[in-house]
Amino acid sequence: YKMNSPKRLSKILISTVLVFVFTSIVAVLLGFVTTKNIRLVEANDSNIIEMLDKENIMEENEDTNILERTIAAISVNDFAKLLSKDNMLALIVTSILVGLAMNKSKEKAKTLYNVLESSTEVIINFINIIMYYAPIGLGCYFAVLIGTLGSTIALGYLKTFVIYLILSLFTYFIIYSLYAYIAKGKNGVKLFWKNILPASFTAISTCSSAASMPVNIEYTKKMEVSEDVAETAISLGTTFHKDGSVI
Repeated sequence: YKMNSPKRLSKILISTVLVFVFTSIVAVLLGFVTTKNIRLVEANDSNIIEMLDKENIMEENEDTNILERTIAAISVNDFAKLLSKDNMLALIVTSILVGLAMNKSKEKAKTLYNVLESSTEVIINFINIIMYYAPIGLGCYFAVLIGTLGSTIALGYLKTFVIYLILSLFTYFIIYSLYAYIAKGKNGVKLFWKNILPASFTAISTCSSAASMPVNIEYTKKMEVSEDVAETAISLGTTFHKDGSVI
């Protein structure tokens, strides 16, 4: 609704997708190069092999029709399903269409726009309140995780976990700093590290891309990214930009 020109929306969407594709390729190459000469899973790691076999069976049983998968990803057969985090892409597509419809409605859509803006502000403050208590929840989460899977991690996952952790930290500190430098030189790096930590802590504490969206958008704007670019890119990035998963 904030964009008066549909052409600008198209330009932002295309640019964002291309950037995500590029960063995903970088992430997957980092993963391949780093583990090329490392055997992550040993023959005696039966627990990991069993888990992988189950995943392969599940994948084989899934319908491989790419058109049906695409339709399922960008649409739902019930409006209520749009409110599920499992259908984020469908929600984003719907949001774009609603924004275009509001833009055509001009002044008549102003009331709805004010409601959405007000809701966004309330959600941001709601998350800020939760973040005061997030460290307690995070501590409990890791306590249960270690108590339940501690021996499994020690036997089979430790090497993979350590390599992944090192590579993720390298991507976070070095690769993302490089992206910031490409975007806006030394000032881009300064702006990035001045504003990235609140969003990072939110992501770690909630383990949720969707829950991190309001904070991400707020601090991306503080990086001097225009409002329409920030809101579009962050929304799409919640579904598409997953360098950690790609690695």
